[in-house]
Amino acid sequence: MTGIPFKNRFRHVSITADSGHNKNAFTTSRYGLRKLFLTREDSQKGIILSGTVWRDETYDTVRSEDIVYHEDGNKLRGLSRNPIGMGVATDNSHTIFLVEGAGKPSQKKSYAIFKDHIAPGFTLIHDQEGAHTNR
Repeated sequence: MTGIPFKNRFRHVSITADSGHNKNAFTTSRYGLRKLFLTREDSQKGIILSGTVWRDETYDTVRSEDIVYHEDGNKLRGLSRNPIGMGVATDNSHTIFLVEGAGKPSQKKSYAIFKDHIAPGFTLIHDQEGAHTNR
């Protein structure tokens, strides 16, 4: 990845498409994305987004040992405690990736995670997910 600008490394494709293009397993691409989020976590402390900010999230499953099941042995459905939410925001100059925790984030939780990274007076562009709403 040396010499490739960070924002061009993903090429805006899904993990499934990335796996197909690279001829590797889906789990390999997902593992690489997870490592990227973990390595960038501490390096983003001083980044402040401003102006127009685009915000979205993606989810990854917890380790198989950590999956929560119903009493009947079935996995929890939907955005339960099993997926880990990873929030992404950009102002086209900087991009931040923040782990939002297990399950679907609430508006309060999402705000607490991103508030120190977005300057006052910003315009938020998002996919109408309730957790993205401005406070």
